[in-house]
Order: sequence, then C-alpha cells, then structure tokens
Amino acid sequence: MSRRGGGRRHLGRHLRFYVAVLGGALAFAAGGELRAPARMLLAGDAFFLLYLGLMLRLALATTPAMLRTRAATEDEGMPIILGLTGFAVVFVLGAVFVVVNDPRHGAPVIRGLAVLSVPLGWAVAHLLATFRYADLYYTPAERRREGDRDEGDAGGLDFPGTPEPGIGDFAYYAFVVGMTAQVSDVAVSSGALRRATLAHGIFSFFYNTVLIAFTVNAAVSFAN
Repeated sequence: MSRRGGGRRHLGRHLRFYVAVLGGALAFAAGGELRAPARMLLAGDAFFLLYLGLMLRLALATTPAMLRTRAATEDEGMPIILGLTGFAVVFVLGAVFVVVNDPRHGAPVIRGLAVLSVPLGWAVAHLLATFRYADLYYTPAERRREGDRDEGDAGGLDFPGTPEPGIGDFAYYAFVVGMTAQVSDVAVSSGALRRATLAHGIFSFFYNTVLIAFTVNAAVSFAN
C-alpha cells in the first residue's frame, strides 16, 4: 500500500486522537492570560476529556466482530499514539506538581484543573490499553510471530467462559492491571500479550505511586 494510503488509513483510525489534540491546542490558546503550567493543565484536561468521551462512545458501540475487523488492518502508527499519550500524561503530571507547590497558582479553578487532570489521565491511559489488548488478541494469527494458532485470531488472553471477548472484557483486564499492576482470573498465553501486560503493569505501578504522592502533597498544600 502506498504511503499516502497508509496515512489516510492511520488518520481514519485515529481521528479521535487528533480531534482531542486539536481541542487541547485550542484550550491552550484560550488560556492566554494564565501562567504556563495552568495553561498546560487546561490543555491537558481538554485533551483528556475529549479523547475519553470519544473513545467511550466508540467502546459502547463496538462488537467483537468490529474489534476483529479493526485488528485485521495493520497499524504502524499505534506506537506513536501510545507514546504521545504517555508523554501527555507525564507532561500534565509535571504541570500538576508545579501548580500544587507554587502559591502563585492558588486560585480554586486552577487547583481544580490540577485535581481533575490526574484521574482523567489515568482513565485515558487504561482505556487506550483496553483497545491495544483487543488489537493484539484479534490480530490474525498468521501475522503473529509466536504462531500460537494455525488460523483465526491470535488470542493470548484466556477469559474464563468467554470464547469471544468483547470490549468490556478487555476493559476489565486493562483496568485490573491499571489498579493493581497484576492480572486476576485472566490467563496470559502469548509472548506479545505478556510483553504488553508487563509494560502496562510497570507504567501502572509508577503512575499509582505518583498518584498517592500527589494526593498527600495536595492535601498538605491545600490545608496550608
């Protein structure tokens, strides 16, 4: 496929991400009179809210057949989306730290933006992981190096009593990893899913550690 066709396919698949980026950029521009960290929080919250809303709407309308169709199309740009979203989460957390610890950002609205950005970033990261797990599971077996199966879906996650998992099952798996940095009753049976789960678990451990530190820091700061 031509580079042009691949670009169109990437844009169509990740249009929600770029709409959210545009929304964040507009929010950053609209906060022209605010200090830089506060503008970053405004932009980050706008990006997270838009992306979360658009992806939730997609998730509610998605069936296993749609997940299989989505996974059948190779998407070389997915690592870029994951990387940019991870960067946005880290960047916003940095702005949160500055706002919470700088008395010049003491306005309740600014503090509210700081508090809101942490759970929003957390939810976006794990919702993105939800779709990533679904893509890996429903990738056609012939495109997987492990060769777990001769035909059909690549699989790699064994949901008890669920032969054809839907987006809710992948959300369950992703958010359990996100909350506990470990798996529950779902068995992982492929190398690709183990690597994805490991990376997600490490990210979740550090994010949750930062979340606890932020909560304590914010409570002390707001009390003073």
